[in-house]
Amino acid sequence: MVSQNRSHDLILNGGHGSTSTPVNSNVVQLQVNVERTNEAVKRIKREAGEQSAALVAASSEDPVLQADLDLQAAVNIQLMFDPKLSVPVPPVTSMHVPIELYKRALQAPDVVAWFESKGLDLTTVRIGKESVTGNVTFNGVSSSQEFGLWDESGWWQVSAQVRAVAQALDPAEAGLPYMSDELDTLPCDVILHFYDLTPPGSSEEGNALGNKLQRDGWPAFNPTRRDDALDRAQQLINSEKSRAQLISELEKSVENLTDDTPLSFSGKFKEEAILSPLEDKCLNTVQHLWDFLNLPEMVVILESYGLHLEPVPIRISDGKFEICWRSTNWNDFTENVMEESNLIQPFNNLLERVKDTGNALYSNGAIDLHQILNFSEMGSFKTVGEVRNIIRWLKTSLPPTMPLGDCGSKLLEASLSPGVFTPQDRTNVKELSRTLLKGAGSIIDALGGDLLLNKSVEYRRNNAEKLLQQMLKTERAAEWSQEILKKLEWYGATDGQTVSQDLRNQLILAAIKLEVHLETSGKPGSIAGYDVYQQKNLGRDLKDVREDMEQYLVKRMSVSPEVAPLIAHLFLIDAAPEFLTLNINESIQLGSTQWMVLRLGAGIAELTEPGRSRAMTMEQLMALALLTPTSDAQQQLFQTISLDIILAWGVMSGAVVRSHEFGHSSDDYFTANAKFATQRADLARAIDSFRQEPPTRKDLAVKELAKFLPEFTEAEIEELMIQERGDFEHNISYDASRTNFVEAYMDRRLFAMRWELCDDDDGTVDHQRFDALSNGLPNLESAYPDSVDKFLNARKDAYLTSLKYLISKLPLEDRQQLEHGEIKFFTLREESNKPKAEETTEDRAALRGRQGTLLRSEFQQKIVYFEVFPGLMKIVKRMDLEKELPLDGEMKRMSSRGGRGTVNDPTQRGTELPFDFSAYSTGSEPIVGAKSKKIIIENLGRSLPSSGFHRSERLEVSLDSYSSNRIANIVDRVVNGNLLQGEREFLFKKGMGETTEEANQAYWNNVQTFLVNLIPFVGCVEDLRSGDRIRIINGGFGCALDLLGGLSGLAGGVSKITRVIRTFAPLRVKAFQVIKIGASTLVAAVNPLDGVLDLAVGGARGIGALNKMFRSGAFGIATAGIERMRTCLEKLRCFFGGVVGEAAGVKLPQRVGNAVERVEGTLNGEATIAVQANGKWYSINVEGNPFGRALVGFLATPVANA
Repeated sequence: MVSQNRSHDLILNGGHGSTSTPVNSNVVQLQVNVERTNEAVKRIKREAGEQSAALVAASSEDPVLQADLDLQAAVNIQLMFDPKLSVPVPPVTSMHVPIELYKRALQAPDVVAWFESKGLDLTTVRIGKESVTGNVTFNGVSSSQEFGLWDESGWWQVSAQVRAVAQALDPAEAGLPYMSDELDTLPCDVILHFYDLTPPGSSEEGNALGNKLQRDGWPAFNPTRRDDALDRAQQLINSEKSRAQLISELEKSVENLTDDTPLSFSGKFKEEAILSPLEDKCLNTVQHLWDFLNLPEMVVILESYGLHLEPVPIRISDGKFEICWRSTNWNDFTENVMEESNLIQPFNNLLERVKDTGNALYSNGAIDLHQILNFSEMGSFKTVGEVRNIIRWLKTSLPPTMPLGDCGSKLLEASLSPGVFTPQDRTNVKELSRTLLKGAGSIIDALGGDLLLNKSVEYRRNNAEKLLQQMLKTERAAEWSQEILKKLEWYGATDGQTVSQDLRNQLILAAIKLEVHLETSGKPGSIAGYDVYQQKNLGRDLKDVREDMEQYLVKRMSVSPEVAPLIAHLFLIDAAPEFLTLNINESIQLGSTQWMVLRLGAGIAELTEPGRSRAMTMEQLMALALLTPTSDAQQQLFQTISLDIILAWGVMSGAVVRSHEFGHSSDDYFTANAKFATQRADLARAIDSFRQEPPTRKDLAVKELAKFLPEFTEAEIEELMIQERGDFEHNISYDASRTNFVEAYMDRRLFAMRWELCDDDDGTVDHQRFDALSNGLPNLESAYPDSVDKFLNARKDAYLTSLKYLISKLPLEDRQQLEHGEIKFFTLREESNKPKAEETTEDRAALRGRQGTLLRSEFQQKIVYFEVFPGLMKIVKRMDLEKELPLDGEMKRMSSRGGRGTVNDPTQRGTELPFDFSAYSTGSEPIVGAKSKKIIIENLGRSLPSSGFHRSERLEVSLDSYSSNRIANIVDRVVNGNLLQGEREFLFKKGMGETTEEANQAYWNNVQTFLVNLIPFVGCVEDLRSGDRIRIINGGFGCALDLLGGLSGLAGGVSKITRVIRTFAPLRVKAFQVIKIGASTLVAAVNPLDGVLDLAVGGARGIGALNKMFRSGAFGIATAGIERMRTCLEKLRCFFGGVVGEAAGVKLPQRVGNAVERVEGTLNGEATIAVQANGKWYSINVEGNPFGRALVGFLATPVANA
């Protein structure tokens, strides 16, 4: 890349219709000269080539040949003695370049840190394709340890370059040792594989091979495979270096700036040149810019400003033709160009080409950051906050996909693809499996039943993938896959036709699914007839649901208990991948926002590469889901992934009715989305209400004074002093004492006499203005109660919303009990120890436990009690209580002395009851099995009659508890009838400073407890103010403890609590926003099936991976939108494949299939590429090889004669 360190100070005078834009100081002077540009192009390519030439020596050079012969001679000798030992590799061999790159990759700081953190003995390390093994010493004992790509060791995060280079050095994936300048030996088997030889299996074979090679010599080395692998490795190395550099430059640009600060990177150049496809594109396109500049009309324009006399920078940027001349500004000459009719079409053609170079092109191939981000599909950005989102994207990486991928799911899609089972194929495969079992209970039993012996359910569940992989490596699995190919008559069934091991694995796994359920559909949540996302499962832990579905497979589908965990694993891969998240905390509840975010993250990961989400942790998937889309196309892609999630939530929450036969309609989606949005908005307001401090008379007084004194801050107003004004008309002055302005306003002295500001020598507030202020201030006696009521109403809504939300997540049978049963409400209080005649309502209220309310529900002859603790966000189901509880305690006569002497007055006494009254009175965590003495149960208002539900009605139909008026009635009785009774009086007195420190502390303790329980329950994020990341607050993995740590010890400090809570907000995921249909979308890519004709629904040819996003049946993808969404998906895949900034132009070299002649043609009227084998036409897979069933009706396009 041409140097960009020179700058210019040229000023442009004149220029018709021109505008100016500042140019970064490191703008280089660009030569308006074709020859000079071509020289720059040659130099860039030469510099890139020099690096490669220094690393890769031609195999025909004598030093390389001699070094190879020396190495081969050493290996020959070692083979004859001990083929298991390693051999030193001399420099300059054909292995030299990959060895040096391998060493360099191992010395990367993050890789070195990883090895140090594991404590591995480097002399024992073996680095394989999927893992690292080596000895680790702990407490003096050394043992072999294995760290894999798909565990939580962190190996995949640091090893991308190591693994890429290893492919060039270890093509057979035998495993490489750790290498450095001190450790430079390689095992014989690795060296033999590199030179295309098969290692011996024993010492005898090694001796024979050594003698043969010493006698006959080694075969000639073909460098093609090595060089292809090195090219791929170098591309990855360049990409990662480019990504790191881009992150660094972006972070510097936004450092110490607020999110809303405007920002532009146009003209801000990369600090360091790294060869990339974007630079290649710019170099290939810049010639068209020179051609344009040499057009006669363009030359005239340049000459009219004297631009032909000296070189000046020129660029195309965001559709504008700009020149930097005699200034540090870019000047817009687009109008000059468009006024020449002969330039309009060439300029438009140039703009089309520039779309492929990030919507910018500099006349010497220079590249700015804005251009890089455009090229990377990072979308448009205008602010620092949007750039920080881009930084989060750039810092996000995804692991390699799991070896078993989607476990045969693609073969069972409802699609017309030749690589998918037809209904008849399904039947044939199932019948074949029966004949192959030969007495075994199932395919899994036949292939690896011995692997399951003496293994616990937990082991089989947690290691299902590993067990399945072991089964598929058996000879019997290979035989079965061949039998399936023959039965299907697919490519590979005939001798001489080879198919990949991956396809063989997928065929076996698909057969296992079909053995259990022939109609396997792949619909979200559908597992052999078991509905994961049914209403019954709302609010249940993932662990409970997983166990439930395994029991279903055993009882309903006749699967053995030993095999059930593996079968469930296979179905969950496609139907509910969030269940298989790496080391997931299974307390995540279905239907919660945390579950939705986790499910979205899994969906995004699976769309980029099937099997990827199973290698990711919950935190990684949720962070992926929380990335804000950077373009409209990406936003629509994410929203489309969320379609099934919103509908599943709608079904579980009762917002829509489950449709088994016909799928869902678009109305179902819009209904579910609207109710979800309403619920999230309510919860956001609930949390927001705690950002406000309870009002005090002083706060209100200061705020009112601030309206009249805008030149003072509120803190300054609190310190203002006033004094009684002197009578200057009669020359009478007063030596009045000073008093605080705010206090005078609060105690109304301000209105009783005339005042003036003390020390107001400048007359900031003259007498006339002071009098106007006094007359305009509101009366605090009426304004303060209004502010208390406003505050209290917001808090009421917060408690009402949170309790409705809590009830809506109860198990289905509990929600039915509350929705349909007769509800009675009770409170608990302590006895007053006063005679009944003397006991007042206030006495009883003061002793009542307001933090808890007891409910009794009777429905269909079943009685259930619920203890409701709103402040704890907890409802405790009590099945251990008597059907009828003792109400109103016991009336006993108590002896007392008074004016009438000693008398025995009736007194209401409490009894010992099976309740933890401390939880009711103070809001502490209820203790299971606790009993409390001297407790009285009393009715709380009238009972709520039964809903009138009849036995013939279906209980599960649309039980939408959150939106239910009946549930709202129950919640209102709990909150307003008990929890907040007396709250207004307390707040009023607190604001007046009339409450005790003990009462204040109790109040803030309750607020703190409620927040600690509400925030994780709702699902929030905390802004860590680091500029590039946020933390997910989720009760499922204990982040609530962090919040508790932030709030604890505040000693009632309201300002501290509100300050902490301001950093939290309910999860807001743009993907869950409602999809806009019709004209409001850019291309109308996604539309409801019931409203648009030109749609490609699930299963249509050409949809490919997009088919996964349209399984609910509510929407299809418009034909016009297929290419747009496919392009967006491919760029997303490329981005997470490690190719940043190059998504539009990078394709990895095909490793196989290059010799197959591909033919263009049509199949059923659609353009298709096929290959011919044994007289039949076949589709080709991503590697370029034939696969699937033969294409019947394929018509090759005739090749025109030259």
